[in-house]
Amino acid sequence: KGQVAETESISLLSEVDGRQYKKNERRYVNKYLTGIPDIVYKVRGKKRVIDVKTCVDVVSFLENVEKELSWQYFFQLLSYLELVGADEGEICFCLVNMPPELIEQQIRKIKAKSYLAGNTDERTEEIINEFKTSMFFDDIPIKRRIIRFKVKADPELMKDVYERVQLARDWVRKINKSHIFGKQQDAKTFPYLLQYTYPPVQGGEV
Repeated sequence: KGQVAETESISLLSEVDGRQYKKNERRYVNKYLTGIPDIVYKVRGKKRVIDVKTCVDVVSFLENVEKELSWQYFFQLLSYLELVGADEGEICFCLVNMPPELIEQQIRKIKAKSYLAGNTDERTEEIINEFKTSMFFDDIPIKRRIIRFKVKADPELMKDVYERVQLARDWVRKINKSHIFGKQQDAKTFPYLLQYTYPPVQGGEV
């Protein structure tokens, strides 16, 4: 649903914020990072970034009310800010209606599972109607259908990120070299064996 309904989520944000946001298609790249932020815009000449997360249903949406932003999403947005050259940005969890094509896809799955479960046609129809009802949110005020997490740029933290990227690259190069060329080993590879006093080898009879 996330990618398919992304346009609807951007439209929802535009309506709530009173600003016509557009989906960014540009990939930003530097020596260490690359990414495509969902929305890049300017406020009084300063760039801002919004990354959109479209929730599947009310349950997955409301999970974000009390919990902290995950470290994966935090560093994702922090990297976008670094790439774009923005001072701050937001990750916005949005609750929008499920697109019709996805609803039809889910209905087919429901029918197949219901048939295997031995449900009657009436029960299957009840399940489908319950599902449809749970996928439309027009009765919820639009401002209540967005949960925002604000993140500010942190150049010092990004230095640590770049160092870790470089360490990862060094490790990959080492593994790649060992994989392609093999590893040279001799007795020195096992120093504990060199400290062991081996018993003399007895000559065998001919």
